[in-house]
Amino acid sequence: EEEPFSALLAAAEKLSALPDLCALASSARSLLFETDYSVDYLVHLGFPRPDTEDPLINDFFGLIVHLSGIKVVEQRYRDRGIPLSYMRQSYRSVKIWVNSFHAFFGRWGHNRECPRMVFIENFRFLRIGRLEFEMDCFYGKVIVLRNKNGKEVLLSEGDVLMNPDGLITNTNGCWDPHCIRTGFRETPDAYYGHLISNGRISAGISCFKKDDWKPLIRRGEKCVNVHIPRDGHLDLSEAVNSLPEAANFFRTWFPEWEFPVFQCHSWLLDDTLEKLLGDRSNIARFQKLFSLFRDSAQFRQENFVQCAC
Repeated sequence: EEEPFSALLAAAEKLSALPDLCALASSARSLLFETDYSVDYLVHLGFPRPDTEDPLINDFFGLIVHLSGIKVVEQRYRDRGIPLSYMRQSYRSVKIWVNSFHAFFGRWGHNRECPRMVFIENFRFLRIGRLEFEMDCFYGKVIVLRNKNGKEVLLSEGDVLMNPDGLITNTNGCWDPHCIRTGFRETPDAYYGHLISNGRISAGISCFKKDDWKPLIRRGEKCVNVHIPRDGHLDLSEAVNSLPEAANFFRTWFPEWEFPVFQCHSWLLDDTLEKLLGDRSNIARFQKLFSLFRDSAQFRQENFVQCAC
């Protein structure tokens, strides 16, 4: 938009008149786009930010450095044969972050360049349709099984403390003295564990024979995270279309990133929202795309979910 873009240009013009800061920006650009460091190392390392008397330079310095390498990013897309339309979609996050910065501080700027910008520049974070997708590892404390007919079940890992109502103990700071420690056991013939249904862990142990059930994913294996960008209402049809498009995108251009599930972590997946909004709301219908499970006792709203590609 015109106003924040004008602020960005003004920051760049001021920066160009300061030789020492230009040298710092050039060094940071080289670090991001002219080295063989891994994405995770670049995210961890970052680069120095100036602390000048001009907040405009301070607030836009990182974004200017990242945007200075946009031609490099374009070439990375061309080298993989990926249409540049996906790159343009992914860079829409910049607008969201600049607007969020303005809403919080009352001035234009950008302070989210690390790690998300590094991820965008290296294909780790992509916008595909209504949703954003991030190549990551599955971090839920569950084991997902699938049978021959395509049905999936979620079993809790062992040593998870749960309340009698099926919630992880200490949820919302409430510790139940009658909590139960879950168990999980794998034998040559079967899996034994506590079944998870709609985010709640069952108290009893269920058995799933290996002749009928195979592991779909466990903690630490490859998956793709789903993010819901804050630039519009959650249109269910657009979200539904994003998932198969994303699955096809990764199969086509990143076949080495073979993954069995999408994973999402959002307060929008709190199952109590359906009671408040009704089952016809877009949020409630979006939840139905996934199998819910909780993986943290900090907040009731902190849900992790997964669904098959």
